[in-house]
Amino acid sequence: MSPLAYISRIVFIGAVWSIVYLGVMRSIMINAWMFDFAKYKHWKYIWNLWVHGWIIDEPTEWCFIITIFMFIPIWLTLWTAVCSVPWGSWFMLIVCFPFELAQKKKKEPPPLPKMKGKKKGKKDKKKERPPAMRTRSKDEDEEDEEDEEEDIDEEDDDFSDLMDADDEEDDDDEEEDYEAPPVKKKKKKAKTKKAAPTSNEVDEIIESAGYELISNVTIKGCKIDFVAISEDDIALCLVDDKEGDWLADEERFNDEEPLWFSESNHRVSPVRQVLDAKEILEETLSDMKENIDVNAVVVIKQGAVINAEDMLDIWSDLDVTVARTANGKPEELQKFASILPDNNDNDVPDRVIEFVRKAINDS
Repeated sequence: MSPLAYISRIVFIGAVWSIVYLGVMRSIMINAWMFDFAKYKHWKYIWNLWVHGWIIDEPTEWCFIITIFMFIPIWLTLWTAVCSVPWGSWFMLIVCFPFELAQKKKKEPPPLPKMKGKKKGKKDKKKERPPAMRTRSKDEDEEDEEDEEEDIDEEDDDFSDLMDADDEEDDDDEEEDYEAPPVKKKKKKAKTKKAAPTSNEVDEIIESAGYELISNVTIKGCKIDFVAISEDDIALCLVDDKEGDWLADEERFNDEEPLWFSESNHRVSPVRQVLDAKEILEETLSDMKENIDVNAVVVIKQGAVINAEDMLDIWSDLDVTVARTANGKPEELQKFASILPDNNDNDVPDRVIEFVRKAINDS
C-alpha cells in the first residue's frame, strides 16, 4: 500500500471513529452527571466550581474528573486499535455471506424424499436383490464368453489368410506362435488408457494426454506445480489444493494483489500468481525468438469457488483457464482432463523440452 493510501485510510477511519466516540461519550456524561461537553455554559459552571475551591469527596465526582482527564487518551488509544482491524476483509465477508448461504442451501438435497424412498423400498430390495444379482452374473459371464469366442474367431480368420502364403509344413508352427499374444492383454491396455484421465492426480492426467511433464517449477518467485509441454505450446498448471468455500475476486484494491476470501481467511488469488508466471515466461521466450504459446491453467483440487459461474467471463478476458479435478467444485467448471487436447499421436522433440527448461531457468 502506498504512503498516501495508508494515510488516507487512517484519516478516514479516524473521522468515522471520532463521530462514534464523541456521540457515545456525550450520551454517557449527560445520563451520568448531566454534563454536556458540547455546551459552553457547562464548562463555565465546572470552571467556577474549581476556582471557588471545589471539594471533591463523592465517588461520582471522582469518576467525573477521571473521565474528563482520560477523554483524549482513550480516544487516541481506541483510534489506533480500530485502524489495526482489516475492515476490507470483514466487509467482504459480510457482503458475501448471503451468497454463500444461498449456495449451500442449493447444494443440500431435501431429506424427506430420501427417507420416504428408503422406507418404501427397503423390504422389496431385500427380496429382489439376491435373484437379481445371480441373473446379472450369469448373463455377464455368458456375454464375456461370447465376446471372447468372437474375438478369437476373428483373429483366427485374419491369421489364416496370412498363413495361406506360407508353406504347408509351417502351418502348425505358425498357429502355435499365434497363441502367444492373447486377447486379454489388448483389453487390459484399453482399460488403462480409459482409466488414466479419470484420475484425480494432475500429473497422471497430463502424462496420459501425451504431454511431457516438468514438476515443481519456480518462475521469479511464482511457484508452478506442473508444466505440460507439447511441440507448439506450454501449459503452466497451478494446483490449488486449499479446502473450503472461496469467493474469487480478480480486481486490485489500492495496488494490492487480488484476493480470494473464505469465511475466516483470505489469500492472494492463484489466478494472479499463474498469470504473473505466464507474463515472465512469455517475455523470456520473446527474447529468445521462439514462437511457443504459453497457456495459464488453475486446477481446483479440493475446495470450491462459490462464484465461479460469475467469474468465467472475467477469467476468459484474463486469458486463463480455471478447471477442476473430480473433487473440485463447482460443476460449472470443466474437468481438467477434458480441457487438455490429446497429444499421444505427436512426439515432443527433445530439442523443445531442453529449450523450455532453459527458458524456465532464465526466467
